[in-house]
Amino acid sequence: MNLRSSQYQIDHDLSTRKGRDRIKGKPQTLHEMLSWAQHAYALEAPAKLHSGATLEEDGDPAMTGEAKAYIGFHDHNEPNDWRRIARRLDEDGCYVTPMRAAIEEIPGLQRRAFLRALLVQVFHAKDVTRDCDIPDWASGDVTFMSLAQLWDVWRDKPLPRPSWVDLSDSQRNALDIA
Repeated sequence: MNLRSSQYQIDHDLSTRKGRDRIKGKPQTLHEMLSWAQHAYALEAPAKLHSGATLEEDGDPAMTGEAKAYIGFHDHNEPNDWRRIARRLDEDGCYVTPMRAAIEEIPGLQRRAFLRALLVQVFHAKDVTRDCDIPDWASGDVTFMSLAQLWDVWRDKPLPRPSWVDLSDSQRNALDIA
């Protein structure tokens, strides 16, 4: 029995489509998983990297402000803190680069490096696995499992953390003990 009014039925149907459902819509093949991840990663990059005819002091083309922010050059707090740069939030509380934020949630420095190399689409996937010393017979399994981990941790915004007031007495006691 449909309890939604017809006014919201189309929006409901669109929001519950298989492709938008994070559980039922999980890609089932390596090709689907890789396509999803590479497409999502490509959407995060700025459209224009260089500002045109302007040159830097060393003669290189000047980067746009958007490209500098994407790489983290505008961040003067702690250079090379890629996790913090990847997890930047916009004014709505969503990740500016959700795929990069998800990559930084994956355990293991080597797996994160593998995913970064795989998703930039500079090299063929087989070349990336060979460069990471993954045997050819295991490359499909390693790639699929790495992308499945990425799917599981991907979020467009951080999970909300309950405040102290929202916690039950037993939860507060557990946090006090920890």
